[in-house]
Amino acid sequence: MKILDLSPFSLKRITKLMARGIPKAFAVPVGASGKGPWRMSQVKWVVFAVPGRYFESLGLIIPWISTA
Repeated sequence: MKILDLSPFSLKRITKLMARGIPKAFAVPVGASGKGPWRMSQVKWVVFAVPGRYFESLGLIIPWISTA
């Protein structure tokens, strides 16, 4: 079994994904990824954890998501 040496930033991402209902088995590899926010925004489990409705509730306009 491999023991991961995760940065505090990765641990925070993993914790937040799990708090939003993503199973640990998926949250750990996604959260430990070195990808930046732009690339992470297209990852399946991140999209499930933070759907477009969340950003719309903040008043943000997402041009590629149709609300009609």
